Amino acid sequence: MCLDAPVELAIGALGARPFPAGDLVYVGSAQRQLAARLARHRRRGDKRLRWHVDYLREAARWVEGRLLAGATGPECGLADAVAALPGARRVVPGFGASDCGCAGHLVHVPEGAALPGLLDPAEGVPATLVARRHRFGVDARLASGEVVAAYLPNTARLIGVLSPGCALLLQPNADPARKTRFTATRARVDGQWVALAASAAEDLLAAWLAAGHPLAADLGPAVAVAREVRLDRHRLDFRVTLGDGRRAWLEVKSTSVADGDDALLSRTPSTRGAAHLALLGDLVAAGELAVAAFVVQRRARRLLVEAGADPGWLAAVRAAIARGVRVVAFESRVTPAEAWLRGPIPVVDRAS
Repeated sequence: MCLDAPVELAIGALGARPFPAGDLVYVGSAQRQLAARLARHRRRGDKRLRWHVDYLREAARWVEGRLLAGATGPECGLADAVAALPGARRVVPGFGASDCGCAGHLVHVPEGAALPGLLDPAEGVPATLVARRHRFGVDARLASGEVVAAYLPNTARLIGVLSPGCALLLQPNADPARKTRFTATRARVDGQWVALAASAAEDLLAAWLAAGHPLAADLGPAVAVAREVRLDRHRLDFRVTLGDGRRAWLEVKSTSVADGDDALLSRTPSTRGAAHLALLGDLVAAGELAVAAFVVQRRARRLLVEAGADPGWLAAVRAAIARGVRVVAFESRVTPAEAWLRGPIPVVDRAS
């Protein structure tokens, strides 16, 4: 699980306890129907709060679930193994340990820490990329060694994301009309998951706006949001109505390119993206408010506009800024099961 900020929560008989921000691993057990128990923990808001973890789940985001089937004895040993990971520490003594009296089954771990290898992921089928066979498909090798075809819900080049040998997460497909057994939903880049669906960045920003967050500090929250809006011969991602009655046109772009904690613009050309930015500039010239939002699918402290990006794309971004288009960026967190925006990060133009 993940807490975006420190919080104090009332945990049943344990009472009010402080929880740190970051990733938290809870180790539990079930005598039967283990998958159903995990599915229950996956839900929140629609169940009676019974176990300690239920109270925490009401505040914490889900990251991923793991299963260890056929184990015997208490889960304390597994909690010990997680607590022994580098940088890990137990929090809230006695959490989840009402029946055993051990030090506790809740551990704070560094973000993205690899859990003990004996656990099977429950959020999808792990695989490695063999090759991208065409625009809508990849070949992936399962842990068994079998190579399978998987649908790729994205026609972009994804250079720097889909490299042979990179880790993938596949979702099984039960639709008999589909030609492939799996859909590729995640790729692992520099130790971080990236969402592969073409609409991922737009969906993240839509959820951000729906939660009442502003596009920029001086704009205020949106009171109405329309998606996939036609404008003459063009189509923009969003039309946003602000609380003061102003209308803002919004185009969303995704990037996963980085140098350390600095997010970078794409190194591949984007004729369509450049055309959208030019259109936003035309809207500003006509007296409209226009915003280009970059969703960074990784940890990042800022988005750099600098040499090294595709020259045409770089020129388009700089031209948009010069014409008055608001260029903003957001850091996101992508996990095997969830994705969300963490918040805005600065956009810094380092002219060469």
